This record gives sequence, C-alpha cells and structure tokens, in this order.
Amino acid sequence: MNYNVKGTGVAITAELRAYLEKSLEHAEKFLRSDKDAYADIELEFAESEHGQKYRAEITFMHNGEMYRATKRGDSLHAAIDLAGEDVVRELARMKKKRIHRL
Repeated sequence: MNYNVKGTGVAITAELRAYLEKSLEHAEKFLRSDKDAYADIELEFAESEHGQKYRAEITFMHNGEMYRATKRGDSLHAAIDLAGEDVVRELARMKKKRIHRL
C-alpha cells in the first residue's frame, strides 16, 4: 500500500509514519485485491477557540472509489485512531453491500 502523508503544523517523523501504518493495517485487508490502491493522509495542528486540536484526514482510493474520514482529537494519535476507525467502518460497509448485490 502506498501512503502519501502530509503534515500542516506537524512534523512527520518515522515514529508517526510507523504509527499510521500500524493503525491502518486493518483497513488494508479490504484493499489487498487492488494493487493500485493508495491512501492520502493529511495531519494538521490548529488552534481554535476551543483550544488546540489535531485533525486527521484519511482518504483511500480503491477501484475508482474514494473512502474518506476526517476526525479531530486532543492528541494527534487520538485523531488518527478515530479517523482510522471511521474509514475501516466505511470499507466494511461497502464490502457487505457488494456481497449482498451478488
């Protein structure tokens, strides 16, 4: 799987990249049949009126379809976990729809 990681106000370290890959392993099982599948991951740190927040946006492209999740969290790892759970849920839902259509 090819990961394109972009950080705005966040340094993309080797530890962070490893954490992303480990967090998204579950999503990869839905994408193994497509060799051209890839993920765009955007991480951002922003100050808002409610305090400092991190945002993680994960977009998977698979068989011409786009699956996206955007979440905010108090820590970067929390935002990544929340967005990862959402995109896995969306991939699983679409897989079930395909099975039921057959």
